[in-house]
Amino acid sequence: MKTVITVIIPNWNGRAYLPDCLGSLRSQAGRLHEVIVADNGSRDGSVEYLEKEFPEVRVIRFEENRGFCAAVNAGILAARGDYIALLNNDTRVEKDWLKELLEGAGRHPGSSFFASKVVSDSPPARIDSAGDYYSRSGFGGQRGHGEPESGRYEEEIEVFSPCGCGAFYRKELFREVGLFDESLFAFCEDVDLAFRARWRGFRGTYLPRARVYHRGKGTLAGDNPLILKLILRNRLAVMLKNSPFRVLLKNFPLIFSAVCYFSLRAGWKGGWQTPLTAYRELLRMAPELLKQRRDLMQKAEVTGGQIGKMIGSEPFRPIPRK
Repeated sequence: MKTVITVIIPNWNGRAYLPDCLGSLRSQAGRLHEVIVADNGSRDGSVEYLEKEFPEVRVIRFEENRGFCAAVNAGILAARGDYIALLNNDTRVEKDWLKELLEGAGRHPGSSFFASKVVSDSPPARIDSAGDYYSRSGFGGQRGHGEPESGRYEEEIEVFSPCGCGAFYRKELFREVGLFDESLFAFCEDVDLAFRARWRGFRGTYLPRARVYHRGKGTLAGDNPLILKLILRNRLAVMLKNSPFRVLLKNFPLIFSAVCYFSLRAGWKGGWQTPLTAYRELLRMAPELLKQRRDLMQKAEVTGGQIGKMIGSEPFRPIPRK
């Protein structure tokens, strides 16, 4: 019987989280799925545990930590399914998660990527992400983040992008748009992919009945300097690579204020070397980012004005295909 969905879980020293995550997948309604764990050089016995307790899981093993993007990309290239589902290792899912995603994709044939409803896995339940948006300040965000789980976000609507810890994609999207940008390593890669897809005219939908419970920063806990650097650097890289020029120009005061705020925050929490390192790395990345931007604009199937209409409002009106 043909595999329909491939679930990809990047893992780095996450053995403590794997029983809940993989156990919830093992109990999924229907069996037309495979699970791939892409292990980034774990030293906590994760791979040995998988081989013993979850022999049905396919393991891709790296000798070193190559980052979220490289791990997921390896899983996508090895996938047998027609759909790709992404999960963080510190999540668990409802027993009908995959069923809801697949049925949602059937209800929305014009969408190529889908967002789960991600809720905190500790009381009191709070929204982690009801799909992601992209703001006029040049930074992405999670709809409803931190709000009590009160039933507010229960409508299937178009969203800018899915949160990578509970995302769902038609596999052909990657053939058209490409894989995750490995130069980002981790963080903001889901927004970058969605941005590139948007320029090509692809759309995304939020599916609230597909529920994921997320502990949050399971193996990347705390505001350590590496995380703060990656988030600041990658937010700016995504903006430079993807944002329409007219949006950057029109919203420059707001963008400048946001950059200052997040730079100061990174410096305050991670030490003042953190934002300086982020900017140095961004400068080294800039030539390649600008090349990718030129390539993206040459292949664009929508205008900068159409992209601009979905920035800063959530939900936004769908973009018609040409």
